This record gives sequence, C-alpha cells and structure tokens, in this order.
Amino acid sequence: MNDSMFRASKATPCPVCGSGSKNCSATADGLHFCRGIARDGWRKISEDDNGFVHYRRNDEPPAMPSKAKPSKPKPTTTNWQAKAEECAANLGRFPGIRVRLAEKLGLPLEALEGFTLGMNGARSDGAEF
Repeated sequence: MNDSMFRASKATPCPVCGSGSKNCSATADGLHFCRGIARDGWRKISEDDNGFVHYRRNDEPPAMPSKAKPSKPKPTTTNWQAKAEECAANLGRFPGIRVRLAEKLGLPLEALEGFTLGMNGARSDGAEF
C-alpha cells in the first residue's frame, strides 16, 4: 500500500468517523471511504454499492476536477413529407425562381413541371441561387 493511502484499524482509526473497525480507507489523492457517521469537517462526495460513503475534507478541493461529459443530442426524426411541402411552399413564394432554375439547368421550363421542386430557407430578397 502506498504511504499516502490509508486503511483504518484500531491503532489508526478512521479520521472521518473515528472507528477502527468498519474497513474505512482513503486513496492517495485524499478521497476517504467510510461506513460510519462522519464527524464535522467532512463533505460527502458520493456513495457506492458496498455501503461506503465517499468523503473529502471540507477545506480540501478535489485532486482532479471532474469533467462533465458532453451530452449527446437526442436523435430526432424528420418528417420528410412535411419538409418537402415546406420547401415547395418556399419556392412558390418567388414565381421567377422556377424560370431561373430552368435557365441555370439549361432546361425548358416545361421540364420542371412534372417535379415537386422546393428550396430550403428561401431568401426574401429573391437573390440568385
């Protein structure tokens, strides 16, 4: 066991609860594991499934700051039919855009008539696409 690690015994009682018989211990970075009732001067950090409560001294900052894991964005489902209808409505707000699209593609305007066309986030100024 490392010199800075600690296991409570009758000869060297737990600094958290004062007991020497509850298998209390501490890690090298000063985190104490205790099954007793903490005396003043200790703050609870967490608990484990073995009945130990994890403590640090009130005046001692954690040795390593905890790093919060970034949360994953919740998966979203897209209603593609509604999205297509929205895009078609956007395109419909600018009558000249169908003509410009046909010109850009080098197609006659009639070639676009059989397709449901749309645009995402139509520009209100009707600028070239």
